[in-house]
Amino acid sequence: FPEGMGDSGLEVKLERANPQSGKGFLAKLLCPEVLEGQACPGWFHCGPIGATTNYNVVLTNFLVIVFGLAESIWTGTALAAYLYTLSDDSNTRVGYVEAAQGISTLVFALPVGYFADRWSRARVIGLGGFLAFVATGITSYAVYQGAENTDDWKDHYVLLLVSMCVWGIVGGIVNGPAQALYADSTPQGERSKYYQYLFVGWGLSSIAGPLISILLFGVYGDEWTLKRLRIVILAGLTGELLAGVLMLFFRDDCAIIENSASTETNSERRTTIGDDDKQSEEIAGVPGTNGYAPVSGNENEVSERKLEKPKLKRNVTEEFLNEISYCNGWLTRKSVPYILFTSDIITALGSGMTVKYFPLFFKNTVGMSPIEVQVIYAVCPVAMVLFSAVGTSVKNYIGRVQTIILMRMIGVGLLITMSILARGITASKYVLVPIYVVRTGVMNCTYPLDESILMDFCPKEKRARWKSLESVSMFGWCGSAVIGGWLGDAHGYSFTFLITAIVQGVSLFVTCLLLPLVPIAEKRSLESTASTRESTAADTESGLDKPLIDPSGEGTIQ
Repeated sequence: FPEGMGDSGLEVKLERANPQSGKGFLAKLLCPEVLEGQACPGWFHCGPIGATTNYNVVLTNFLVIVFGLAESIWTGTALAAYLYTLSDDSNTRVGYVEAAQGISTLVFALPVGYFADRWSRARVIGLGGFLAFVATGITSYAVYQGAENTDDWKDHYVLLLVSMCVWGIVGGIVNGPAQALYADSTPQGERSKYYQYLFVGWGLSSIAGPLISILLFGVYGDEWTLKRLRIVILAGLTGELLAGVLMLFFRDDCAIIENSASTETNSERRTTIGDDDKQSEEIAGVPGTNGYAPVSGNENEVSERKLEKPKLKRNVTEEFLNEISYCNGWLTRKSVPYILFTSDIITALGSGMTVKYFPLFFKNTVGMSPIEVQVIYAVCPVAMVLFSAVGTSVKNYIGRVQTIILMRMIGVGLLITMSILARGITASKYVLVPIYVVRTGVMNCTYPLDESILMDFCPKEKRARWKSLESVSMFGWCGSAVIGGWLGDAHGYSFTFLITAIVQGVSLFVTCLLLPLVPIAEKRSLESTASTRESTAADTESGLDKPLIDPSGEGTIQ
């Protein structure tokens, strides 16, 4: 959007954040000077990308598309099936590899976030690019040699364990500092929209990945063999190299700081209404006057008017977020990241038991071919994007948290249905696959809402740490994969699905703690903003410029 104007028409003031901060290796090579007053470097101005386009926003969307494309080709069906076949049909050993990735993410999440906040987001992201090159090399060697020398499969299995540890760090950087820098480059009150763009880009790439896999299986053979799976994995790793290159281009000096009109400045609140100053002073003494009472010299006549003080608008403004408090101060703005993190951890513990085993369930229980399974994973991102669009529309009516709870309740119910059906009623792909696709779309469509809530309530200087801490949920995801593998070997996949649904249901109770904290309206409308400006002068005189919530705790939020 052009500087000075948000997409909603609100006036905004954009300033460059920390102009002496860092750059990625290639960003420094192409444009070493510090950018002041620019949205992006001059070499970036081409075609539809102009000087007013934020550089980090565009680059992050490209990174998510490329990274998502690569991951969707090789880390889902192909890798799980490769590990299962390589390790003598063991679900548990598949879980060990996933756990290794999660442990590395856990160990490095906080250091990565700390250095991104205190040192440089762009430099940490660039370091992740170099690690992506290392991880690609190790994984490629292990996968290639593992398919050639099956007698030495344990050596190649260990190499894959090591490479997934490195991938855990890379994924933590992409989902942590890179997205924290993305949040720094987007305006408050509009982040749901920007994260919707990011989610759609990821969804489109996640569709393209399985389609490429289908093409490769169709050309080289629709079989669950190591050599067929190796081709697909190596194709995906090629995309990881491009993602690593993109990670070297980020710049801290293209981040922005927004001071929107939704938060009134002190100077605006001290504005007076010209010749009516005297009358305004008379009105100021009347409790509940909001500045719209008729001006009159008769004080008794004015005092008889019992005008209601306007209720606090529950919008995402710094004023509202800083003053909100419930449960005797136990639930405040600072509580929101902790609540989201706890809910994510519980959800991840449940998801990790099943996510990596769904392809094996369709392969072993339903009896589907590689191409058929890849068709499922080509359709699932479409469902996610469609339901995400539905979710971002519904949240305008019922609120972000309410939408998240509704969608996840539907997802948990569908997984329970799928578990019951698969446990003896039917294993038909025509019944189970549609339920799985809808369940996956509904359960995973709330990403833009989750991220916008976190970034609205998290202070800018702590965003990278919180985003990196979010990656700890990967430990829950991957750590519980070991449990899921053991349950799958001992009791079957459908039993594991039921346990997952129960755990995810528990996470909904934690999410409910956000209901009183997060306002239903994400930002003010143009009409309400204009009326607020008109009333600022009289608000000051009538005492409405004081805190909206009394420090004693007697104030209420409507």
